Amino acid sequence: MRGAVETTDIFRGAFFLCNGGRLREVRLNGSNGKTVSFLIEGEEVNRLDLDYRSGQALVNPLEFREWLNH
Repeated sequence: MRGAVETTDIFRGAFFLCNGGRLREVRLNGSNGKTVSFLIEGEEVNRLDLDYRSGQALVNPLEFREWLNH
């Protein structure tokens, strides 16, 4: 089942992307427009979100770093 997650956490976003998520949208938020949120979608994004929040998430550190830099 396709899901979508919106986050302002760049590390959480990079985790989703290096695990097959796709960046659907980037939004500027807040009264000053300095907060950025990422809308990420994918088949496994809801399960990945649970893994991330429960501390069970695993990543390839090199790929994770590349997504952070991207």
